[in-house]
Amino acid sequence: IRGHSVTWGKEAKIVDWLKSKPADQITPNVHRRCDYLAEHYGDRCEYLGLIILTGFIVSFARFKHWDVNNEAMHGHWYEDNTGNWQFTPDLIRYCHSVNKAPKYFTNDFNVISNGVFTAFYQKEVLDYVKAGVPVNGMGIQSHLTKDLDMERIKFRLDFLATAGVPLWITEFDIRNTDIAYRAGKTEDALRLFFSHPAVEGIVLWTFWDGASQYADTALVDGDDFEENAAGKKVRELFLEEWRTNESIRLSAEKSQTKLLRAFYGTHDLMVLNGGAQIANFTFEFERGQNPEISINI
Repeated sequence: IRGHSVTWGKEAKIVDWLKSKPADQITPNVHRRCDYLAEHYGDRCEYLGLIILTGFIVSFARFKHWDVNNEAMHGHWYEDNTGNWQFTPDLIRYCHSVNKAPKYFTNDFNVISNGVFTAFYQKEVLDYVKAGVPVNGMGIQSHLTKDLDMERIKFRLDFLATAGVPLWITEFDIRNTDIAYRAGKTEDALRLFFSHPAVEGIVLWTFWDGASQYADTALVDGDDFEENAAGKKVRELFLEEWRTNESIRLSAEKSQTKLLRAFYGTHDLMVLNGGAQIANFTFEFERGQNPEISINI
């Protein structure tokens, strides 16, 4: 689960009671919010439980990611009203000090859809890295529309990656009334993101036209959730093409080794004998790792 966001510096997003505070009380109140998030959602929270007749359903509430100060390149309310132009890196440091479990991200727009802020964003995050700010990733809002040039988008991703932190596509959608165009460019963009060595994850921003700000970004339409052409492309890529479904037949040898090439992610390994499952293993395959699974039967 990604937390979005700790703060947002756009004036329209600032709550009225905070706007009324004097300058020296703004940062302490933001820190109070960070403390609350750490207490309620962080590594100090043991569980959130739903009591039912049969016992407890336990759900660990730790968020894996937090966008810290959303769209900091475009909204400067906190800097303007505290006089601290290091507000964002200072806030990342504070969040990390009270809860070290999540990864903390910047998150901004107009960095791959066009090149207006690409260089600025790269420098901002690179400066954080050089200053020892515990920023763990660069969030890239990817609300794409028309005239998409994948070569240019790749160039911008390559440049952003030189900041030295992982990239996450945090808000991906393509807005176009031409569903064939939307489907084709959805596939092109997802293939680019998935194959780029610096991109660690992709978050889809919208999927249903009934809940989207823009119906022409949807992957499914109507009250029956009918999958459109763009939705079919997403399903085909994530659930069919980019998925490891392999069967290995073992010989009668007592000891043997089998090698398997697989996509990164969580895998279930089932051992069958005569069609009956006799063992089951779940393991993670992450970049830079070569997991070894030992099975004794």
